[in-house]
Order: sequence, then structure tokens, then C-alpha cells
Amino acid sequence: MNYIIEQYFKGNRVEKFLSKGKKSQAEVITLETPLLNCGFSFNQKFRDYFSAVTGVSPFKFNADMATAWRKVKRDNDIKFTIQDMIKIYYGESDYAKYDNSVCQWNQFLKDFCTDECSNNYSNKLKVASILWKEVRESKNEKVYSKLLLNEHRNKINEYHK
Repeated sequence: MNYIIEQYFKGNRVEKFLSKGKKSQAEVITLETPLLNCGFSFNQKFRDYFSAVTGVSPFKFNADMATAWRKVKRDNDIKFTIQDMIKIYYGESDYAKYDNSVCQWNQFLKDFCTDECSNNYSNKLKVASILWKEVRESKNEKVYSKLLLNEHRNKINEYHK
């Protein structure tokens, strides 16, 4: 449905089609099967399949695989296969990489807010973002510390004036 709406706003004509409730799915899944054609999802059926192919049990999908799946769906990439997903699992493909900077920011914010020194600030989020900007633009590790708070106290105080 999203694809049809997207194409409509791009000015492309989409022919009508009938939906019989279930998406067309491949009966037999092979390494050459396109993900979009086999009803792929991060469920037990595909964990079992990937476990059989990789020999890893229990099999767990990783963040890069989830990012790739979102890209396949977004781009309607009908050429992306199970084999391509296996390559991502083994780190042999850079088709899509998970951006872990969000996780780093979340941990940074959590650590800042649990520090009792953060209680001195009425807008913790703003102060944390000031510190994060300094950390992000540096070559230092992307973690919060009291030392960081002391080093950038002048910038924080400028905000509070």
C-alpha cells in the first residue's frame, strides 16, 4: 500500500491488482530466493532456516541484517536474496550498516542523568546535548564522565545565562 501511495505522489501510474489475502510466497526457500518473494520476517521459521544454513544454533539476527531488511523493503529491492542476507551476517557485505551512534547517545544520556551532578541543571537534555556535541566531534571515546562535565563547564554555563 505504501508503495502505491509513494508511486502516486511521484506521478507514476500503478496498475490495479487483486490481493488474495496472503502475499505470494515461494514454496521452497533457497539461497537464491529474493527476500521480498518468500515472506521473510525475523521469526522462528527463518531463524531455523538460517541456523541450518550457517550451522549456528540458536541463530540470532543481527542489527545489520535488520537494517538491510528495512532497506530492501524501502527500496523494493527484488534482487536482494537470502544469500545476500547471509553475507551480511558474516560481515562480508556492506549493503546496509546499523548506525550505532544512536545507542551511544542513549547510553551517554543515561549515564549523564544518573550522575548526581546532573541534578544541578534544570534542563538535563540540553546540557547532555552540549556535552555530546563535544564528544561526538572529538576523537575521544563516546562516553560520559564527570571529567567531561568539568572540562566543558564554561560552555554549559553560557547556556544557562
